[in-house]
Amino acid sequence: MADISIRRMAFCVSAFALWPALTSAQGSQAATVDKPVVLTATPPPRKAAPVSRGMQAVVSVTEYHPASDRSPVEVVVSGRVNSGTEQEIGRFGITPNSPFTVNSSEAQRFGLDLPPSLATGAPVTFSIRLIPAMGTGEGASVRIGDLEIR
Repeated sequence: MADISIRRMAFCVSAFALWPALTSAQGSQAATVDKPVVLTATPPPRKAAPVSRGMQAVVSVTEYHPASDRSPVEVVVSGRVNSGTEQEIGRFGITPNSPFTVNSSEAQRFGLDLPPSLATGAPVTFSIRLIPAMGTGEGASVRIGDLEIR
């Protein structure tokens, strides 16, 4: 009987140790000029009282590497609900144009207003890609630590 309790305790301890990795598995993916990151986020439940402000997609960036020729790139965020048409939500740039790596508590966060067609309460599939503002953008990458709808 004691052997079963020890096994259960060991399982619980290992599950709690892995919990942060399991809950943040959605993020921590790198987007490049050639390879977008695709993430799905579910909006929080709507409150009974009317909200004066619309919903936002909040993108957390934990790592950035500029293009090898140091030319600027834009991070382009698009979204779609179900099998609907993808639409651009917004763009942002990383400044300064210098490489960095930080943990999630120090991430750069960017809030982008969701259009009414994406603020329906249904899960939204986001595509995050890099677009060169000048040059080719070769070697540029941005790591998304998290993406949530608020």
